Amino acid sequence: MTHKEEREYQVLDDSSFVFNNLGVFSLNKGAIVQMTPDCEVRHYSNSYLDEIVLPKNFSMASGEELLCNALMYYKRVEVLDESVFELLNLSRVALQYIESCKKTKRINCAVKRLIAEGRI
Repeated sequence: MTHKEEREYQVLDDSSFVFNNLGVFSLNKGAIVQMTPDCEVRHYSNSYLDEIVLPKNFSMASGEELLCNALMYYKRVEVLDESVFELLNLSRVALQYIESCKKTKRINCAVKRLIAEGRI
């Protein structure tokens, strides 16, 4: 089995599938896949996995960068429900933000979603 890293992958035959956060999709010969950080292409030969194509080095924003961007561009807030976060393994950044939200009992909706997804 081979591993490749690509920013863009051209499908060579009808035995390739893309796996991403939306699910699994078969690919047609000649299709071009823009490789995103959550994307993986798997190629099969005779029902055996023989190649995995991963996205080429994407720089992911840090939790602090995501937090700052969400607070800067998304202004919608809601009432803080701490029980939403009880079962999550929270990062230092997420914990600090939630502690600051306890004072106002409000949380930014975008930040809440990013924390729930484990991105912050």
